[in-house]
Amino acid sequence: MKMRALILNSVFLLSAMSATLVNADCSVIGFHQPDSFIYNGPTTCDIVNLPEIIVHGTLFISSSTISGNTIIRGLLNATGATLSGNTEVSGSIVSSGSVFSNINITDNHSPDTITLSNNSIVSGDITFEGGIPGNNKVIIESNSKLHGKVNNGIIINR
Repeated sequence: MKMRALILNSVFLLSAMSATLVNADCSVIGFHQPDSFIYNGPTTCDIVNLPEIIVHGTLFISSSTISGNTIIRGLLNATGATLSGNTEVSGSIVSSGSVFSNINITDNHSPDTITLSNNSIVSGDITFEGGIPGNNKVIIESNSKLHGKVNNGIIINR
C-alpha cells in the first residue's frame, strides 16, 4: 500500500511540474514551444527582453521589452513594459506605465476596453476591428497619452 501511495504521489508531482513551465524568458501554465517565443496558456513575463511574442491565453508582462510584434489571443496586462512593434490582442488591455506603438484589437464579438494609466503611452493608433463603436472604449487616465487616433471606439478621459 505504501508503494502504491509513493507511485501515485510521484505521478502527481511530475504532472504538476510539467503544467508550469519556466524558460529563461517567461513562465506559462501550459506549453511553451521550444526555441520559440510562442506560449500556449496564461503567461507571465517579468524583466525580460524578447524580439517578439505570441501567447494563446492571457499575458501578464512587467518591466520588460518586446522589440517586435506582440500577438495575444486573450487579455493583456502590462506594467512598466515597452512593446515597440505592433500589438494585436483579442481582448481587453490594462496598462500601467507601459509604452506601445500601434494597438489592434481583433474581433472577438464582444465590447473591449483599453485602460491606460500611470503615464502609459500609445504613440500610434488604436484600432478595434469589430463590435459597435460606442461599445469599444479607450480609457485614458493618470497623465497617460494617446498620440494617434482611435478607430471604431471612443475615448474616455479621466
